[in-house]
Amino acid sequence: MAPSLDTKAGPCKPTSDGHAKKALGFFDLPPEIREQVYKILLRSANHRYYSTEGPCYQFDLRILRVNRLIHDEANKVFKDNIFVKITIPWQGAISHINSEGNVAIVARDQRASDFQDYHLRAYIDPPDTAPWNAHTGETYSMITCIQEVESFTQIWYLSNLSNARQLNPHLRLRLDLKNPRFPGERIPKGLQQRLILPFGEVKDLHSMEFNFHGKPFFGYAVDKDVQETVIKAQKIPAPTPEDCIEKALARKKAGNDEMQAKAYAAALKEYFDAFAAIHIFIKGRVREIRCDAYYNQVLESGAYQGQHGHHMRMTLRIQLVANVVLAYIKMENWDEAYFWGRRSITTFRLSMTGVDEIGGRGWEEWVAGSLAINFGAKNEMGKLFYRTALAARNMEPDIDAAKNEENIDSLIMAAGVYLPNDPIVQTEVNAMRMRQRVRQDCLGDL
Repeated sequence: MAPSLDTKAGPCKPTSDGHAKKALGFFDLPPEIREQVYKILLRSANHRYYSTEGPCYQFDLRILRVNRLIHDEANKVFKDNIFVKITIPWQGAISHINSEGNVAIVARDQRASDFQDYHLRAYIDPPDTAPWNAHTGETYSMITCIQEVESFTQIWYLSNLSNARQLNPHLRLRLDLKNPRFPGERIPKGLQQRLILPFGEVKDLHSMEFNFHGKPFFGYAVDKDVQETVIKAQKIPAPTPEDCIEKALARKKAGNDEMQAKAYAAALKEYFDAFAAIHIFIKGRVREIRCDAYYNQVLESGAYQGQHGHHMRMTLRIQLVANVVLAYIKMENWDEAYFWGRRSITTFRLSMTGVDEIGGRGWEEWVAGSLAINFGAKNEMGKLFYRTALAARNMEPDIDAAKNEENIDSLIMAAGVYLPNDPIVQTEVNAMRMRQRVRQDCLGDL
């Protein structure tokens, strides 16, 4: 059912002085005001939402069915949206792009295939030389908006690294343009650059093409200098694992310098940038770990030359988490300090034992076993146990105070095992043991 929209003037209504005054209809509004209404209803920037599957755009196009005049006026505004059609050979990739890449989708599958009012088409397929070209030949399409193109090329870039740079050498990218608003007219160069240049982020492709036998594939040609610019950007190699780790070390040092200056918020930003340098992205409390396979090699240069990239990345992660927890403690943000510490500790335990809690059965055995593992951040791991205990001690009292006290004791015990020569930690360990003896004596008296 089409929405109700009063397009005609209403009946006359008496005013306070007794004279009749005609009520305004929609078409009595100036064209500029009507255009603002259409923009609120139809501009993509106003309609980006999050669903259970991932971000999406949702347009209510019923206004286009009210009458011919409104259709013509509103459709011009709707066509000001810059849509992009992406076609790929694997159906599951669309869900990955949507959820993992945070790329909002307007339409997918058959609705996307039928949609023709796009400005850019990116057609991705394995060329004839690709080893998996025996796929069924089916393609899957999605429609998104221009503001999502950088996110799309970023998740593509990361996916290639996650596959140890073995994905893109088997892919061909074909790009061209069309002008759905003014058919026959070329896309302005500035808009071409916004649409095309983000694909400079995509490295290691088998090939990229802009035409077939000198003609565009689907629409209009891309300007030569835009083509040259994106090709030049693609030839810039991705940072090596060694480069990424060195950048993370530099950002960590900058964060430590900010800590010395008591600029704790600035230190956190540096630490988060250090995480990003090794492809661990922090968004609030959400942590996205990417490109594990990229670090699965022996490092050939830098501070960790000759050591395994995966182990050194893990070492950096522990060091950075310990520093983040300390920064939150200095800011007296106990909840965030505890959250960061607990998450890393329970993740570490889960990876070894399948148990994701602090304390409880098997805790002491796990702590002793984890200490025997050969990794280069044992000192920082000990600090992480201790700092997490401090955060827990200063948080608002939990409903289960006894359980909270037990967790604190478990963390102090683990810190003492990891830091046997730290006088502050050992003082805490002795105090903990004294409290435990007192509690046992009190229970014995009962």
